Amino acid sequence: MSIRNFAVGFFHLKNVGNLSDVPSPAAAENLRIGDRVGIFTIRSVCDKEVLLEIIDTHLDVVLSVYRDDGSFPKLKVITMVFNHNVLGQLYMLPVAPLHKVIVRAMLSNHD
Repeated sequence: MSIRNFAVGFFHLKNVGNLSDVPSPAAAENLRIGDRVGIFTIRSVCDKEVLLEIIDTHLDVVLSVYRDDGSFPKLKVITMVFNHNVLGQLYMLPVAPLHKVIVRAMLSNHD
């Protein structure tokens, strides 16, 4: 993320911070809409789902983290990307293949 934040500065895009900038599990119950979690801002919170977002001039990213309490509890992560212009499309070319790596890195930091 440090490389990303440095590189996008030349295009006047948002420095989104670091994946590791996550509050401790003990602080999770005090998080509110508008607070930061890693590179995202909390958009909404429900019993089983949290929506996180990054809003910028070239694209918006919305991340859903859904807790499935079925017979095999698990987290489901869905990402939606809304490109606003050609810069957003170009930005996603290298990011899209790395997406699984990024999500796995975020989830591995949850404990």
